[in-house]
Amino acid sequence: GAVPLGESFDGLGEGGAGAAPYDAESSSVIRLSNGMVLYLREVNNYLALVCLLRGDNLQKRGLIDYNIDCFKQALSQVFVPRSSIARHEG
Repeated sequence: GAVPLGESFDGLGEGGAGAAPYDAESSSVIRLSNGMVLYLREVNNYLALVCLLRGDNLQKRGLIDYNIDCFKQALSQVFVPRSSIARHEG
């Protein structure tokens, strides 16, 4: 069945008029009523990583962010922009 969403949202865009609603470090934490947490983090302009965690594991957020950053670096090596490929071939 569906799990009703809690009412706790963290990391939503801040800034004045004209500011981007998110950046490379944007994230969102959604606490579910069953004690689980959805942790969303931008990977690049086209991908976001969604993690389903037990609420107590969110206390290790620094470690989670470190692992996500390592994952982002690895993905950037796999998916090289076409402009970089053209420079290396030319």
